[in-house]
Amino acid sequence: MQKAVSLVSVLVLGSVWTLQGVHTLPETLPLPQEDFHLDQFMGRWFEVAVVSTCPHYMQRKRGNPVAVALQLQRVASQGNFTMTATSFRNGSCQQTSTVYDLTDTPGRFFHRNLRFDADVDSFVVETNYDEFALMLLLSTEKPSGNKTTSIKLYSRTVDVTPAVRLNLKTLVRRHGMSDEAVIMNHKKDECAPRELDTEPHIQPQISAPKSPREMWFRLWTLFISDQKSGQTVDRMKTTVVLVPLLLLGWTGTLQGLPVLPEPLYPTQENFDLTRFVGTWHDVALTSSCPHMQRNRADAAIGKLVLEKDTGNKLKVTRTRLRHGTCVEMSGEYELTSTPGRIFYHIDRWDADVDAYVVHTNYDEYAIIIMSKQKTSGENSTSLKLYSRTMSVRDTVLDDFKTLVRHQGMSDDTIIIKQNKGDCVPGEQVEEAPSQPEPKRLRRQVLPTLALSDEEGSGDMSAPFNDSEACKAAPETGPCFGFIQRFFYNSTSMRCELFTYGGCLGNQNNFVTVRECLQRCRTEAVCRLPMAPEPCTGQPTIWAFDFVTGSCMPYKDGICQANANQFYSRAECQEYCGVIKDDGELLTAS
Repeated sequence: MQKAVSLVSVLVLGSVWTLQGVHTLPETLPLPQEDFHLDQFMGRWFEVAVVSTCPHYMQRKRGNPVAVALQLQRVASQGNFTMTATSFRNGSCQQTSTVYDLTDTPGRFFHRNLRFDADVDSFVVETNYDEFALMLLLSTEKPSGNKTTSIKLYSRTVDVTPAVRLNLKTLVRRHGMSDEAVIMNHKKDECAPRELDTEPHIQPQISAPKSPREMWFRLWTLFISDQKSGQTVDRMKTTVVLVPLLLLGWTGTLQGLPVLPEPLYPTQENFDLTRFVGTWHDVALTSSCPHMQRNRADAAIGKLVLEKDTGNKLKVTRTRLRHGTCVEMSGEYELTSTPGRIFYHIDRWDADVDAYVVHTNYDEYAIIIMSKQKTSGENSTSLKLYSRTMSVRDTVLDDFKTLVRHQGMSDDTIIIKQNKGDCVPGEQVEEAPSQPEPKRLRRQVLPTLALSDEEGSGDMSAPFNDSEACKAAPETGPCFGFIQRFFYNSTSMRCELFTYGGCLGNQNNFVTVRECLQRCRTEAVCRLPMAPEPCTGQPTIWAFDFVTGSCMPYKDGICQANANQFYSRAECQEYCGVIKDDGELLTAS
């Protein structure tokens, strides 16, 4: 045992140069809650709202805006507390535990995020203990020094009062962020935090470290915690087991058995692999890789054929025209536990690729974001637009460009490939002179059609399928915008607000309530009750009174609380009918 401990000490001391040193807390910091009482702060909370200056974090949260259940518990003999977070992710209830170190300032805590190699200072800015807590998190990544600010609203229940929401918005604006960017999380009843009856026992999560530095940091953290708690003997036993497992896990990583991190991007909701396989064409792409930009001239559209293989793999056949010769390549993609997330290795570049199908409608187009990591440490991000044919609608291409900009790249980096037809592998192809790109038709900003649009008018948007679109759940899309739009709730038969990211999504997406209603409501709304409510800035509303069989106007400043609302008497009568003098109901149908 003494030899093992000595060996570990030598390893740690010999590799201390890989560490950045002990965390030094900055001096200029916000003030936490006055007279903070840690014991009152412990217990169950829900993370009901978040906002952050980190775009990747915000994108992941928008992809899964689920309330996180938190259980905070402190062991009195130690200078820290444990936060156990439980949330619904990737189709299952998942739980993680984090140890927060106490500082000399009550209401201020510190922890280290190994995944992002970041130091995180947390402050309880305001709390009344029984209802809500406003948290401010300041994160500094190492060694880049990148800093992000996050604000979180904790609540003892999943609901918060308007006054608490106002306090949240005030704090958000005070730190230079827009209160419109705040993401309100939603609760899933089937996912609840595990009760911690006595002292928390956190089982070490022995996953393979992604770098030597991370391995040494884990060992360092283990020994530091021993010295604080005095639990040296038990920790020594754990260390003897942990060190070889870490080394074996690291060796496995070097041998090509990757340990994938948490997903970087949200994938297509309810991703269906059986619908996704088949033939695709890469019609456009962009990349932060300089090599990709050097080879953009006169690029031809290639073909990608995906087939579900036995086990957890996809068989891939790629055909493309390169330097006048048709080349075919085959390989395999590894499926992951996250639907829509795919992993593969490129031998030529000795690089791992973490790919995400961020959006697809299966029958027409798909957009994939790929994060490529070379063993040398160099990494790059690519976005590809695939189509089932060798062309794509202008609306989809414009949305692809919007997503590219939201990923920090410009339109100038996008390569629009040319349709040179299918090629036969091995055959030489005579290069035809490139055709000038046809002038693109003007389009709407959103992937929805205005009321005046009709098929055959020249608009390149997809035909509006009300039977499907109006029943679809609202879809934010993969972009980072915070645009207020309306969707039709077919259950409540109301048009409701949601936050749109600015690109892609589905067709249940409308600029105004009027457009939403006129696209999606059915004659069933005529049987809804008259439910007047006050409103401002709205045109005169008509509602159908099913009892009298007549269309009734509302006074100015009064609106209808459901979809039984029309913008003229004629529109109301067209949907719901009128009563003749003899009492017979005439309907529009």
